Amino acid sequence: MSEGLISTAVTSALHEALRKAQTDGQLRLEVWPSLVFDIPKRAEWGDLSTTVAMGLAKGEKRSPREIADVIASHLQGDTDLFDHVDVVPPGYINLTLKRDQWFRVLTEIERQGASYGASRVHEDQKILIEFVSANPTGPLHVGHGRGAAVGDALARLLSLTGAEVSREYYVNDVGTQIETLGKSVLMRVQQQDAGDHDQNAALPEGLYQGQYISAIAAAFMESHPSGTRTPGEGDAVEIGRFAKDIIFHDIREDLRMFNINFDEVFEEHTLYDDGVVQGALDALRAKEYVYTADDADWLATSRWGDDKDRVVKRANGQYTYFASDIAYHMHKFNRGFQRLINVWGADHHGYVPRMIAMIHALGYSEDRFQVSLVQLVSLVRSGKPVAMSTRAGEFVTLREVMDEVGVDAARFFFLMRRSDTPLDFDLDLAKRNSNENPVFYVQYAHARIASLFKMAREQGMDCPSVSEVTLTELGLPEELALIKKLAEYPEIISESARSLEPHRVAYYLQELAASLHSYYYKHRILQADAPELTSARLVLMRAVQTVVRNGLAVLGVSAPEAM
Repeated sequence: MSEGLISTAVTSALHEALRKAQTDGQLRLEVWPSLVFDIPKRAEWGDLSTTVAMGLAKGEKRSPREIADVIASHLQGDTDLFDHVDVVPPGYINLTLKRDQWFRVLTEIERQGASYGASRVHEDQKILIEFVSANPTGPLHVGHGRGAAVGDALARLLSLTGAEVSREYYVNDVGTQIETLGKSVLMRVQQQDAGDHDQNAALPEGLYQGQYISAIAAAFMESHPSGTRTPGEGDAVEIGRFAKDIIFHDIREDLRMFNINFDEVFEEHTLYDDGVVQGALDALRAKEYVYTADDADWLATSRWGDDKDRVVKRANGQYTYFASDIAYHMHKFNRGFQRLINVWGADHHGYVPRMIAMIHALGYSEDRFQVSLVQLVSLVRSGKPVAMSTRAGEFVTLREVMDEVGVDAARFFFLMRRSDTPLDFDLDLAKRNSNENPVFYVQYAHARIASLFKMAREQGMDCPSVSEVTLTELGLPEELALIKKLAEYPEIISESARSLEPHRVAYYLQELAASLHSYYYKHRILQADAPELTSARLVLMRAVQTVVRNGLAVLGVSAPEAM
């Protein structure tokens, strides 16, 4: 565990126990240990467990059991915090806390409200997260949607843990792709001008396919009547820019609908317009990291583990995409960002080693650059895969998925598995109002508690503050288990932020919702003949609702009051 109220108290107590053991000459502690707590799999093994004694055994030249006994003897003196401390072979220290220590969690949740789970783990870090960055040559598909959800959730997590975060979209608008886009649209325009109205016929290989190309062609023809245009190859670049603007406008609109807002949209062409690309290569040449061979310029990425050096400027004078990436990431660092996080599709995994080498060449440590890879999304309907082919222009867009299942379901489903593993997105399940639907299950926990409060008000019951209730009324094992689950939330947030794994939050919310629904089903909350018990349970329910709402906010999912 880490930054939660309980873990902070236990960590402090363990530090004090180690200090006393050192002062008394019972332990040398030449190297101070890192303290990690686990939650035992079985309740009878205590609330928390630590293996600190095992980690100290080699340095102390004693058995883990002996060391654990020494530490436990000092912990047992803290009778305000611990109910009992047990040592289990080969050297586990199992800790059972006083019940009133757990009640402090409810006070903390009430006090912090929407800030519960926040920390300063990444305080004073200025972090740039670049994500989506889809080429402006076609609409966003479901894979882009998953990357968008992951990138935005990472930004929310890192902000919640104290970082100053900026979200950025990088527009690849240099190179042949825009001209190819223009040629694709141009061919549809020429077909129309020639009286060929079959816009479904495949275009030649290498051109962009799909209905969106025909739609852009129609828009171009409407804004450029036949008498004002010359439908020749020279139009390709102009039409490409026209098409890029339409596509990127639609991309921005899709992302707005998906509740994704970028702080900066960075266009690749500005790196060339401002001389940043050549300036970056000149700076690296001055360090003797860029050299010329076979009339091309190369970056010596093999110095830092890449399997070969990489071309940055071809013999014909054209810069490579890698040259743009070098300049772009140098520009990021020059803007004062201390950490760079790129959210990329998993098909870019082979590109990562050269990027890490480039970071070293620029003079920065490897830990200042991270890539979060996002695997493919396969859509499933009626138990069968939805056929998609990017080459043929047949793919399901993010907008289509949002229209079918809703933004909340789409975001939650994109985030409920590790992003580096493939995702089967069951469209039917995402629309189902049942406990089998994970997002419905979690949102219903929030709505169910909101409904409970409404019923309480109708019956003349108020939800008092923690200080006004007798928390010892919460004597059921399920109630203590719920409180312990709430206590885990700050750790879940900090660990998710450290590991760049937002799916941990989705997992946690499903577990918390399951505990809430089970408790709600078994026990009556509102009892007119037991006002003290009712008040205590309402306080517990409000705490659960707060944590569910906070967790959903991290994922960018709403917390409805009714369903």
